[in-house]
Amino acid sequence: MDAIASLDPLIKAVYLMYKSDPQFLSHSIAEIVGISAMDVKRRVSDQSTSSSGSKSSRGSRESKNSKKGILYRSRAPNEKPETFFIELVNKLDSLANGYDTEIKDLGMSTDEEETFISMLLTFRNLYNTEEQDINKLVNDFQMVAAKEIHSRDPSNAAVHLVYLARFIDYLLILKSSSQQKDILIAHRNEVCAKKFYPQMKIQDLPKFEVISRVYGVEFVHLNNRVLALKGECREVDIIYELEITDTKRHFKESDFSDPGDYREWLQGKTLFFRKALDRFQQERIHFNISKSFPRAVSPKNRYQTFNSVLDVFMSGSTMCPVCQEIIKDCMFVWQLDGYEVFMSVIRAYLRRRDYIDKDDALKLARTLLDFSGLPFKPEIWPIPIKSQIGITESLNTPIVQRVTPLMNELFNPTTLNEIVANLKEVHRTSFFGIPEHTKLMITQHFPILSKQRYKAMISNIEKDPITLENVSMLLNYVLKDLQYLSDKIPLQYDTLWDFWTIKYDLAKRALTDAKRMVSSLVTETIMDASGKWIRKYKTPTDTENMKIILSCMIRIRDLALFPLQDYSKIVEPYFYPDYYSQCQDWCLAMIEEASAILQTETYAFKGSYYSKNIYSLFNVFLRYLSKVEQLKWTDKLQNASLFTLVYGTISNVLNEYTEHCTRDIISQLQETNASSVSPVCYVKINNLYAILQKLDDIFSDDIIETMSSVMELSETKKGSRFVVLKVMSAEILNGTFAPTSYVQISGCLNQRTRAIRGDWFPQWQEEFSAIIDNEGSQIIRFELVANNNVVAKFAYDLDLHSTNVGTEKTLTLTNSNLISLKWSYWHENIMPDPLHLSGMTRARLIASTQRIIPFLSLDICERIKSLFTKAALLEMKATNQETYKIGDFLKAEHNPDQIIDKSVVEICDQIDIKVSQLKPVLDCLAIDDLMVYIWSQIVRYATDLVIPSPAYLRKIRSKHDDICSMMESMGTAPVSPKTLAADDFERVVSWVYKLFAVVCSHLPSEKHNSLLTVDFYGFLKLRSLYHLTLSDIQKEYKLCVDRCESLLRFQFGLSGTNVGVSRSIVRQSTKKRRNDLLEEETNLQMENLAFTMREIFLRLMFARDGPRSIEYICRSMEEYDRLTNDIIAGEKKGSKRSSRLNSPI
Repeated sequence: MDAIASLDPLIKAVYLMYKSDPQFLSHSIAEIVGISAMDVKRRVSDQSTSSSGSKSSRGSRESKNSKKGILYRSRAPNEKPETFFIELVNKLDSLANGYDTEIKDLGMSTDEEETFISMLLTFRNLYNTEEQDINKLVNDFQMVAAKEIHSRDPSNAAVHLVYLARFIDYLLILKSSSQQKDILIAHRNEVCAKKFYPQMKIQDLPKFEVISRVYGVEFVHLNNRVLALKGECREVDIIYELEITDTKRHFKESDFSDPGDYREWLQGKTLFFRKALDRFQQERIHFNISKSFPRAVSPKNRYQTFNSVLDVFMSGSTMCPVCQEIIKDCMFVWQLDGYEVFMSVIRAYLRRRDYIDKDDALKLARTLLDFSGLPFKPEIWPIPIKSQIGITESLNTPIVQRVTPLMNELFNPTTLNEIVANLKEVHRTSFFGIPEHTKLMITQHFPILSKQRYKAMISNIEKDPITLENVSMLLNYVLKDLQYLSDKIPLQYDTLWDFWTIKYDLAKRALTDAKRMVSSLVTETIMDASGKWIRKYKTPTDTENMKIILSCMIRIRDLALFPLQDYSKIVEPYFYPDYYSQCQDWCLAMIEEASAILQTETYAFKGSYYSKNIYSLFNVFLRYLSKVEQLKWTDKLQNASLFTLVYGTISNVLNEYTEHCTRDIISQLQETNASSVSPVCYVKINNLYAILQKLDDIFSDDIIETMSSVMELSETKKGSRFVVLKVMSAEILNGTFAPTSYVQISGCLNQRTRAIRGDWFPQWQEEFSAIIDNEGSQIIRFELVANNNVVAKFAYDLDLHSTNVGTEKTLTLTNSNLISLKWSYWHENIMPDPLHLSGMTRARLIASTQRIIPFLSLDICERIKSLFTKAALLEMKATNQETYKIGDFLKAEHNPDQIIDKSVVEICDQIDIKVSQLKPVLDCLAIDDLMVYIWSQIVRYATDLVIPSPAYLRKIRSKHDDICSMMESMGTAPVSPKTLAADDFERVVSWVYKLFAVVCSHLPSEKHNSLLTVDFYGFLKLRSLYHLTLSDIQKEYKLCVDRCESLLRFQFGLSGTNVGVSRSIVRQSTKKRRNDLLEEETNLQMENLAFTMREIFLRLMFARDGPRSIEYICRSMEEYDRLTNDIIAGEKKGSKRSSRLNSPI
């Protein structure tokens, strides 16, 4: 059939589909603007309610037909008639000045809004303000709208009714009388009852544009044909044709091998028919088939015409989505069978395969089959369709017969190119796969061919004597052939034509012979002191040859796509020591590269906070990890050991860099003030944070979890101990002035804390870690240095063998001068697995950053310390008598800007300035840590201002009157304290509140929870207790002790020991473990809050009642210690308590 002859049936099919599209069906005005005018008023009301800040959901509760909503609005005040026209004039004038907010309430698109505004402005110029007749108002606007639409789109003039309805809605928004509303609603109902039919513009429809281009006809000709054929595209014609077609069956049940296959086809065909019938009878009410003479819509020979259409559209290189939609329109209107269409596409491809790709053609065939509602299951297709599947074999057989004699010259490049070209042609025409008998004609030559090729290779190698050079030569021969086959033969043909069998055979022979030849040369394999495997050969051999052999075997495996299971059986059992030694060499090379990168660090960076060398360092790590990954070792334990070797080296490099970098940073920060810190110092700090963030890229959670579980099952000996030591605080009541102090640590760990100036009770809270050999010394020594003089020396045997692993032990060491040092430690066995390595590195990084952060805030912390003193409080009272009281602290209902005490405002400004100075040079995570540390100091000093230090209570309990007198003279805590007045305390609370707001403003919202510390909850509890009487405080204290007792009995009752967070560096290794640790720590802190609160009670009692409370406090502390000891010793709850515990002070 001539291609042009198929144009008219195609135009009719496409036109019918467009005509039945919802956008071109008749529409009532009400469908567009809404049935009720109340919809517009309701939207405006809801928006005004929302804009006033109310959260009322009135609008959402009222449906469009809600009578209650309409009645509610009918009770609105009745305006004077002239008010309506005055407001209309004002609105039109505002619109002329660019204010069009009400227009947006009508729910139009942007283009519609522009058209409507143009109509309103034209109407404004014609409107006579003297006339106050609503009917004339509506008629005049209708004339304006009709002219505007006619000028824009004459074929759709009826659209002006839509804008008339919009205009009436616009008028209903204005204030009007009841009579005016009734007139407008009547006009609106009249307009909304009308219908209009959108006109199709052929030039705007993409399918006709594509038909014009594909068929090569001018658009004018195409437009004329559409106009000529419109009379044959009535709904009555297509529906009559569909119903006649439905009585026919393209296939009979006997055409199928199974009745179920017939039913499945019939079901798909019926659904396809019903879909067409539902679409084309949307407006069936407008005609009567019995009174009409139907005209033919589909061509007489539907499938022949469809084939002609396919030939035209498949003459292009690709088929666009619009082309596919056009072909679907033909299927839909002509009701073509999906199976027949599928084969039509295949035949069209065979005719036009020079123009379109096979995959594109097959994709089109599958798409059309799916569109028809039939599945792609060739096994259930009807016999007439199955018989057509073999049409490609007649084309392929001569090609395959030409290829068969060429197979013996497979390794000749020219011949191989010819073979591939012929096989490609066979593949292009084989839609249903290549038949096995066709494939066999090619593949039957492969075993003989690979055997002959390998035999030729080994004939070129000297057999006596066997050397590693011979093995390397053999593997390189095979590599060359494999590379040749991979370059010349497309990868998909390895499976399609079984070329993989040649590669497999060559690779297997080479790997097997390589193993046999190497094993014949090795006399002994031993491991040296460093853990490296050493091969002893019969004759001296260059180890570089073995490296070449190991590399060649990996490349052979990859090029041959050799199955890992087969490869591991040949290579892994024998060559594991060689690959392990090679991995050790990689680690040494990685150390050298990393050292070179870090030693040449220039600290020049751009677009990043940290040195660009960190990028390079981690790229080196990833490169060496990828080398191990490329081994694809299947033995899980051996694979884990190889990876652990590299992970261990990475961990060591990072640990050494962290320690070196931390010392440099602290040394510089100690020697300079914050304003003169070198930019290089900030870059080094950022480097530590960068490493911390990038650590998960190296130690991937899933990988290290899997490998660690494997390593745990092995009989690996436990290594050394990892010890974490934390220097917490000291009490140095020595001398007249508060000293500058630090702690020097020696013995099994050599470190020192930062120096804290002017504090009798310095709090360092610094962590240090060390690896201690099981057989080495476990003695730790401390020297407490105050004002450059050693004021106390302590020594302690850690005795790690008898201490529970992962349990933190807190100790307070006191000398004869009552100078004490509080510290803690915990330890665990180091296991050679990635989890421990990752956790150890992260723990050291975190400890380093926490040691550095306090140096960045020394100036601010000094100001905070001087703020929370009674002298500062008196000064603030003198300058500002008013106290700003806040309510619930955490609800943040009060404005912190209203707290205007000068010193607090200055500190807030100083914090803002500090952050603004650091943001350009410091990593955001470092600033977050800085804010959290500053907050901890705020809470500490605020609490110590209100109630005496815990250290002072301990001295009181020890009944050292001379120490108490010294503390009195030093001003650290009064023997006869004066309680802050209620207003003074609230002033302190307001200071904390303002500082809390400032700190929060510099933290991301997800970090705000980190400010809710145990000490902060203690401060909030102190506020709730502060206004109680002493008697009530004592009662609350008894309830707190009861809660502590219950917690102790529960915790010790679980396992006989106190339940705390299990300490382990493994818990820092992966994201999930860190999240679990954080959740556990938070829950335990909240659970154990009563223990912290108990001390708050005692400190408050002393602040409220001075020396008179000393006996009660001492008695209470002794009683609590006795209670704790009883529970630990396993005694019953009925153990006696001192009756004086319940006696008042």
